Amino acid sequence: MINFKGSRGDENEGVQDRFVTNSLDTVATALYATTDDLLRERPDLAPWRPAVGIAPQLTDAELVTLAMMQATLGFTSEARWLRHARAAPEKRHACRPI
Repeated sequence: MINFKGSRGDENEGVQDRFVTNSLDTVATALYATTDDLLRERPDLAPWRPAVGIAPQLTDAELVTLAMMQATLGFTSEARWLRHARAAPEKRHACRPI
């Protein structure tokens, strides 16, 4: 908490929850789940797809999650983002076909 003089208050103030984390994987998972649920409830928000043709390899929720993670991590170049994503295969999620 910040007091009126601008200094930080007691570090132990506020909600203390042992389940709250600041892991990037946790944020990505929550974003994916929320987006997936939203698109299932409101299919009119998803882009139009033709009935025939090549089936997409990613769902819309996966694509939104990857785009948000790219922006969150500050990658403005898609090539750099793909190199970063390929560099850590042990952290690859099922939704990342990279």
